[in-house]
Amino acid sequence: MWYIVDSKNSVTPIKPKAQTINVTQYPKNIFTLWSADELKSIGVYRVVEEGSHGNTIKFTNKTSNPQYYQDEDVVKIIKSCTAKTDIGPLQDTLLSRLQTTMSSTLSVTDWYIVREVEGYKDAIEPVKAFRKALRNWGDALTILVSDAETFADLDALTDNTVDSDGKPVLAEFNKAPTLEAFIEAAEAKAAEEAKAAEEADGGGD
Repeated sequence: MWYIVDSKNSVTPIKPKAQTINVTQYPKNIFTLWSADELKSIGVYRVVEEGSHGNTIKFTNKTSNPQYYQDEDVVKIIKSCTAKTDIGPLQDTLLSRLQTTMSSTLSVTDWYIVREVEGYKDAIEPVKAFRKALRNWGDALTILVSDAETFADLDALTDNTVDSDGKPVLAEFNKAPTLEAFIEAAEAKAAEEAKAAEEADGGGD
């Protein structure tokens, strides 16, 4: 954004187009061709943003009106944020996110259960085990989110960290069971059992 600073140090927003400033006409291209100092010489400043905003769930954000700072010869907009103490909105957001994750993840295997309920074919055991584990994970995480007392408690549930060796440590929100893991475990178990049976048969010869 561009501003004109007048003799009283008041600032007025302008658009980067042809301008008449102090009875002198200037073409649009001064905004791209002139240096910052050249523009300042006719009272034209590009605004500088200072500070930052935070996550609106955790912080109350404020943005100042543009103001000319004579000692720095700059037009600034200052951003600031103040930490909130009410974690309720973030808890609600996380619980909603958890519910969405649960619903979408379970829906992928719903057809196994429908097929079993309709008497067509039993759902395979890895699917049943996966769905049970997912529900247990969701129930436990719901309690952890609901019992949290501070933003730090909630951050610990959602933000991954690293251990003393620099290895990533998943937060609880990122530890949802996967169907693939249960299928792979079942296949590995079946392979081990088959190998054990084969060895047993060979040992009896």
